[in-house]
Amino acid sequence: MSRSSRVLRAGCLAVALALAAGAEAVAPLPPPAGPPVVGARAYLVQVQGRVLWAKAAARRLPPASLTKIMTALLVGEHGALDAVATVSRSAAAEGGSRLGLQAGERLRVEALLTAMLVRSANDACRALAEHEAGSEAAFVERMNRRAAALGLRDTRFVNACGWDAEGHHSSAR
Repeated sequence: MSRSSRVLRAGCLAVALALAAGAEAVAPLPPPAGPPVVGARAYLVQVQGRVLWAKAAARRLPPASLTKIMTALLVGEHGALDAVATVSRSAAAEGGSRLGLQAGERLRVEALLTAMLVRSANDACRALAEHEAGSEAAFVERMNRRAAALGLRDTRFVNACGWDAEGHHSSAR
């Protein structure tokens, strides 16, 4: 892998982890000139704690692939990117966007993380969750504890990859 690819991948991971952890910009950003994207179902724009615009900020919506940002945060916090994960049958069977991983395949956590973030690969996402916690259910418990620790009071996960499901939601607030 080229140095530029490694730097780009590391940069993407750093941004994702910083955003998921609630990092703020070094210098305050000027307020946007107008409301956010027209047509958005919900949003909340705050600058230095002051609400500038809000639309259905408490509305519970499926978080979709934003779920993978929490998965990336937990994997990144664990810090074992050089570890090797073995793909389970359940991970290999994940649908949607995927790499086509095979049960028994062994890959570095860093490679799975890259596939999950860049390609939205659900098989890589499930393999990471199972590698980190032993099962997807145990990993989801960790996701919900981390969300609570971050103050995401209206966020609840029921899977690691962002599948729409009863009770899997977040809000702009």
